Amino acid sequence: MKSIYNFRNIDHDKSLEKYADEKLGETLEGFHLDPMKIEITFSQVKLEKNAHLHLVAQNGAIFEFTHACDDFFHCIDKLHASLKRQLRKKKEKRVSVQVKNYKKVHNEVPDSTEEECHA
Repeated sequence: MKSIYNFRNIDHDKSLEKYADEKLGETLEGFHLDPMKIEITFSQVKLEKNAHLHLVAQNGAIFEFTHACDDFFHCIDKLHASLKRQLRKKKEKRVSVQVKNYKKVHNEVPDSTEEECHA
Protein backbone atom coordinates (compact mmCIF):
# COMPACT_ATOMS: atom_id res chain seq x y z
CA MET A 1 0.00 0.00 0.00
CA LYS A 2 1.42 3.33 -1.04
CA SER A 3 0.26 6.16 1.21
CA ILE A 4 0.86 9.80 0.41
CA TYR A 5 0.29 12.44 3.07
CA ASN A 6 -0.02 16.13 2.29
CA PHE A 7 -0.11 18.84 4.93
CA ARG A 8 -1.38 22.25 3.87
CA ASN A 9 -1.11 25.26 6.15
CA ILE A 10 0.01 23.05 9.04
CA ASP A 11 3.21 21.39 10.23
CA HIS A 12 3.97 17.81 9.28
CA ASP A 13 2.78 15.40 12.00
CA LYS A 14 3.97 11.77 12.10
CA SER A 15 1.33 10.83 14.69
CA LEU A 16 -1.43 11.68 12.19
CA GLU A 17 0.23 9.47 9.59
CA LYS A 18 0.57 6.58 12.02
CA TYR A 19 -3.03 6.90 13.25
CA ALA A 20 -4.38 7.05 9.68
CA ASP A 21 -2.32 4.01 8.66
CA GLU A 22 -3.66 2.01 11.60
CA LYS A 23 -7.32 3.00 11.14
CA LEU A 24 -7.49 2.70 7.37
CA GLY A 25 -5.16 -0.30 7.18
CA GLU A 26 -7.40 -2.48 9.37
CA THR A 27 -10.43 -1.62 7.24
CA LEU A 28 -8.66 -2.33 3.97
CA GLU A 29 -7.40 -5.67 5.29
CA GLY A 30 -10.88 -6.56 6.55
CA PHE A 31 -12.38 -6.05 3.11
CA HIS A 32 -9.38 -7.64 1.33
CA LEU A 33 -8.79 -4.48 -0.67
CA ASP A 34 -5.30 -3.84 -1.96
CA PRO A 35 -5.18 -0.17 -2.96
CA MET A 36 -2.78 1.13 -5.56
CA LYS A 37 -2.65 4.56 -4.00
CA ILE A 38 -3.97 6.31 -0.92
CA GLU A 39 -3.63 10.06 -0.67
CA ILE A 40 -4.67 11.89 2.48
CA THR A 41 -4.52 15.66 2.63
CA PHE A 42 -4.73 17.52 5.93
CA SER A 43 -5.43 21.23 5.79
CA GLN A 44 -6.50 23.99 8.11
CA VAL A 45 -8.46 27.13 7.29
CA LYS A 46 -8.80 29.38 10.30
CA LEU A 47 -10.14 27.05 13.04
CA GLU A 48 -11.59 24.41 10.70
CA LYS A 49 -9.49 21.31 10.17
CA ASN A 50 -10.11 19.31 6.99
CA ALA A 51 -9.09 15.83 5.93
CA HIS A 52 -9.50 14.57 2.39
CA LEU A 53 -9.05 10.92 1.39
CA HIS A 54 -8.47 9.80 -2.20
CA LEU A 55 -8.13 6.03 -2.64
CA VAL A 56 -7.58 4.18 -5.93
CA ALA A 57 -8.09 0.40 -5.73
CA GLN A 58 -6.49 -2.30 -7.89
CA ASN A 59 -9.85 -3.01 -9.55
CA GLY A 60 -10.16 0.64 -10.65
CA ALA A 61 -12.61 1.74 -7.96
CA ILE A 62 -12.06 5.27 -6.70
CA PHE A 63 -13.17 6.46 -3.28
CA GLU A 64 -13.07 10.11 -2.22
CA PHE A 65 -14.16 11.56 1.10
CA THR A 66 -13.73 14.94 2.80
CA HIS A 67 -14.54 15.77 6.41
CA ALA A 68 -14.15 18.93 8.47
CA CYS A 69 -13.82 18.76 12.26
CA ASP A 70 -12.26 20.43 15.25
CA ASP A 71 -9.54 17.78 15.48
CA PHE A 72 -7.61 15.89 12.78
CA PHE A 73 -7.89 12.60 14.64
CA HIS A 74 -11.67 12.98 14.67
CA CYS A 75 -11.53 13.69 10.92
CA ILE A 76 -9.59 10.45 10.40
CA ASP A 77 -12.26 8.58 12.37
CA LYS A 78 -14.95 10.07 10.12
CA LEU A 79 -12.97 9.15 6.99
CA HIS A 80 -12.59 5.63 8.35
CA ALA A 81 -16.35 5.33 9.00
CA SER A 82 -17.21 6.67 5.54
CA LEU A 83 -14.77 4.33 3.81
CA LYS A 84 -16.01 1.35 5.79
CA ARG A 85 -19.64 2.19 4.97
CA GLN A 86 -18.90 2.51 1.24
CA LEU A 87 -16.85 -0.70 1.13
CA ARG A 88 -19.63 -2.59 2.95
CA LYS A 89 -22.21 -1.18 0.53
CA LYS A 90 -20.10 -2.16 -2.49
CA LYS A 91 -19.51 -5.67 -1.10
CA GLU A 92 -23.21 -6.22 -0.33
CA LYS A 93 -24.12 -5.12 -3.85
CA ARG A 94 -21.55 -7.47 -5.37
CA VAL A 95 -22.75 -10.39 -3.23
CA SER A 96 -26.41 -9.76 -4.04
CA VAL A 97 -25.62 -9.76 -7.77
CA GLN A 98 -23.68 -13.00 -7.37
CA VAL A 99 -26.58 -14.61 -5.49
CA LYS A 100 -29.08 -13.37 -8.07
CA ASN A 101 -26.96 -14.75 -10.92
CA TYR A 102 -26.49 -18.05 -9.07
CA LYS A 103 -30.23 -18.42 -8.56
CA LYS A 104 -30.91 -17.52 -12.18
CA VAL A 105 -28.49 -20.16 -13.44
CA HIS A 106 -29.45 -22.94 -11.03
CA ASN A 107 -33.24 -22.51 -11.12
CA GLU A 108 -33.34 -23.17 -14.86
CA VAL A 109 -33.09 -26.97 -14.93
CA PRO A 110 -33.10 -28.64 -18.39
CA ASP A 111 -36.05 -30.96 -19.15
CA SER A 112 -33.83 -34.02 -19.65
CA THR A 113 -32.36 -33.61 -16.16
CA GLU A 114 -35.83 -33.41 -14.56
CA GLU A 115 -36.88 -36.68 -16.22
CA GLU A 116 -33.71 -38.42 -15.05
CA CYS A 117 -34.37 -37.29 -11.48
CA HIS A 118 -37.92 -38.72 -11.46
CA ALA A 119 -36.91 -42.07 -12.94
